Amino acid sequence: MKYAEIDSKGNFTGTVYEKINDAIITDRAKYGNTLVAIDDTKQITNASISESATADYGKPTAEELARPVLTLEQEIELLKSRVDQLEKIK
Repeated sequence: MKYAEIDSKGNFTGTVYEKINDAIITDRAKYGNTLVAIDDTKQITNASISESATADYGKPTAEELARPVLTLEQEIELLKSRVDQLEKIK
């Protein structure tokens, strides 16, 4: 799995991470950017490593944009919220 960086307007920034951690997610969030999981099979297009230091991986698909990556802290809070909702149903 790779992760594409998306700016606050929903545009692909051109940055793709091979691996991420909470520190990367938090750092990108400071700038209003988020990360989305994308397929490992994305191909580099319109640029070669020798021509440019950055490669255009193509814009993530709408399905990929719908899969935000959360920090561990955010996932825990989401799970707590779901548990609270389920306890209210009892």
